[in-house]
Amino acid sequence: MNTFLNARATALASYFTSSYHLRLFSNNLAPTPATPLSSFVEASYTGYSPVSMSGLVGAPSKLADGRYQCSITPQTFQCTGGAGQLVYGWYIDDGSNCHLAQAFPAPVNLVPGAPYVLQIALQEISQSIL
Repeated sequence: MNTFLNARATALASYFTSSYHLRLFSNNLAPTPATPLSSFVEASYTGYSPVSMSGLVGAPSKLADGRYQCSITPQTFQCTGGAGQLVYGWYIDDGSNCHLAQAFPAPVNLVPGAPYVLQIALQEISQSIL
């Protein structure tokens, strides 16, 4: 089972290329697997720009039997002027579809001088069903 999970995690790490971008959203949304890309309102504070996913996803590491993880290089988002903006979470898209998304536990207020570091870990998990 570990060999299968490692292969899946390796495929996941190579899935995200330069055509995928990590973005922040500024609307109060609780994304689900069915949430369309059009539901996200992308952040627009001064200094914001989406991040290309090319080369950001690391090789998988085994956390325990039945659990592998790929970490995405931490990304720092910083407002460089103006009033700032509340952001509610992140999403990864290819310009047409949302592939992953998560709301933050609480909104993050991005204001000048207060950088926010986002660390994302993608996991492949297998559990026995009895």
